[in-house]
Amino acid sequence: MKTHRIRIGLLACLALVFGLVSPVSAATLSVKFKNQTAQSISAINITPKSGGPAQGILSSAIAAGATQAVQFTPAASDCVFVLSYVTGAGQTTSVPDTDLCQTEQVILQ
Repeated sequence: MKTHRIRIGLLACLALVFGLVSPVSAATLSVKFKNQTAQSISAINITPKSGGPAQGILSSAIAAGATQAVQFTPAASDCVFVLSYVTGAGQTTSVPDTDLCQTEQVILQ
């Protein structure tokens, strides 16, 4: 039995090393964004901290004082993002190191 377990463990490790099996699969995330600014939020963009292109995740504006759930699918290995949002007046605010895999709600101030 021990040999069998070791072989399976070794095969699993080799598969992970050579990218045959992904330890984390891409899943759709749902995060609530609460707008505590005095203006509407017209855009929310996320950029993986590890690098890569920005992704716009907001389909409609969030009114001042409102909360809106947003669903998106990040790449399998991306959880930590630079989050930026744009107010109706065009002001952009960035929030670095935002872990959206472990966050249920983001308060925009």
